[in-house]
Amino acid sequence: MLTLGGIVPYFGRALALSGYLAPMGQDGQQGDADLSFFIGGAWDSPFAAQVGPTVDFE
Repeated sequence: MLTLGGIVPYFGRALALSGYLAPMGQDGQQGDADLSFFIGGAWDSPFAAQVGPTVDFE
């Protein structure tokens, strides 16, 4: 399953999206996110970056 959220304003022609990929189980339920990412920049020159897992320092 691919999930996206963010903004893509017409004026300014910019991107600010985050998303993740998650497997679907045999029962149709969504599993834990396997890959998180950010897509930013302009419409004509976007960039994508993988977002690493959060680290618990406690």
